[in-house]
Amino acid sequence: MEKNEIKINLVTILLIVAIIAIGVMGYFMYQTSVKKAEIEERATGLQNEKMILEEENADLEDQKEKMQDTINELENTIKKANIIDDTTYTDASSDNDNTSF
Repeated sequence: MEKNEIKINLVTILLIVAIIAIGVMGYFMYQTSVKKAEIEERATGLQNEKMILEEENADLEDQKEKMQDTINELENTIKKANIIDDTTYTDASSDNDNTSF
């Protein structure tokens, strides 16, 4: 009868160890699931921030192009009107070196 008692006790101990192992694995799976959800939420936030920055960058590039077009138009207008001749242009402050106040 002692052998049967030993077998029952051994099976009971193994069952308890198995239940504890299942519980520990379940806990780690839960923790992994929570961390995964946090990472996905953070990734979504970063993706949204990236899209916003890309849109702002595109807007700034458009503004830069518009400003450059305006500058080019002004340069062409000035050259066509011969307001400034590139070969004879001198700085106005260098002409008036002897002026007194």
